[in-house]
Amino acid sequence: MPNGGVDEQIKFSSGHIAVMFISTKGLFKDEEKKVLNAILSSMDKNIDSVIFYGFCFGRYDLVVEFKENSAKVASNIVCDLQDKIVKTIQEEKREIKDPICSSLTLCNKISSNKIGSKDIINGCPIRTYTFLKPKIEGVKLEYVIKKLKPSMELFWTSSSYTFLLCTNGYNFSKVFSEILEFREDTRQYFSESCTYVGLAWAGEEEPVEEGIKVLTFVKLKACYGGLKLKPDEKVIWTMDKRLGWSDISLGTQKPTLREIKEKILELRKNHDEIANTSTLILPRERE
Repeated sequence: MPNGGVDEQIKFSSGHIAVMFISTKGLFKDEEKKVLNAILSSMDKNIDSVIFYGFCFGRYDLVVEFKENSAKVASNIVCDLQDKIVKTIQEEKREIKDPICSSLTLCNKISSNKIGSKDIINGCPIRTYTFLKPKIEGVKLEYVIKKLKPSMELFWTSSSYTFLLCTNGYNFSKVFSEILEFREDTRQYFSESCTYVGLAWAGEEEPVEEGIKVLTFVKLKACYGGLKLKPDEKVIWTMDKRLGWSDISLGTQKPTLREIKEKILELRKNHDEIANTSTLILPRERE
């Protein structure tokens, strides 16, 4: 890994942080809860190792983050969990083939003697995961660490993006603005970024006054046709057909991520023709 002159003050945690991103195939809220319960019950002996779990926006529907010293053990945990989850879901809905697909990211926390390595989540309902790809010239970690907000943590990963920035908060608009500011401050070091937004299963976030705008992309089981929205759904969603991997895009705007997630889950439950969904958040940049 290029380090651009990292000095001895920079420290990497010896233990790993494992982030399990889960994509579900059209599951309802009670079924997604069973997925999380299966994970938590399997990790019951080491429940203190669980850092964060809940909904996810982007390519994935759920996220679980936990501590594990061994990379091999973490990988085995995720594989075992996926098998257990599939069996749990298929017990009730056998017609769903491969109801979930998971992705594992292993990382080590980066800190320095000056900043330390304290836990800053403190029950925050929002936790974002921003993957950062360095430019080939390298990264000066001392500078990057100094640009971290109090709400942020930086991790090293073995993926092509190399770094993972986690940002915590109660208000999505504020969290988004902090990520944009960090990206602006470190633009000389990072060429690309990709962000997933995690929402804790429990806990309340602060509403965004101007609202949070989203596009929910819908994949239909039949791969053609449309959705016949109910009158109350038409008040919530605007709908357009599209070409691409998904067949329909639905737009809405709500003051909190939780309200948006609830509407997406209601939509899945009301329309059996939906195979799965993926949601893109379109926040406004704060001036």
